[in-house]
Amino acid sequence: MNNKKYGILGYTTINIGDDIQSFVTSTLINISYIVNRDDYDLVYDYNTGQLVNNLTETIYLIMNGWFMHNPNWKTGNNKIKFPIKNNKIIPIYISTCLSKDVSELYTNECIEH
Repeated sequence: MNNKKYGILGYTTINIGDDIQSFVTSTLINISYIVNRDDYDLVYDYNTGQLVNNLTETIYLIMNGWFMHNPNWKTGNNKIKFPIKNNKIIPIYISTCLSKDVSELYTNECIEH
């Protein structure tokens, strides 16, 4: 039996294509968490929608989507939280597009990730 916990990305942009990819993923595997694509510290329980304040188990996060529509466009903060710096979140990259227009994604740290 597979006891791994899987997560999908949640979005706050108008790019509905990202939402559709996460929705389809949620129909294919058992999802336990939603992780905010633009702030990986915001993790929600998939079933209740409640914010998880203390993540204690490992999440295998399906990484789909377009990075970045507009870095933290709601806050105006251009501090991109990438790569993921949380040892409880293991990214699985599928259908991932890294925008050539976001130079912050092309640092040595991101490329090595």
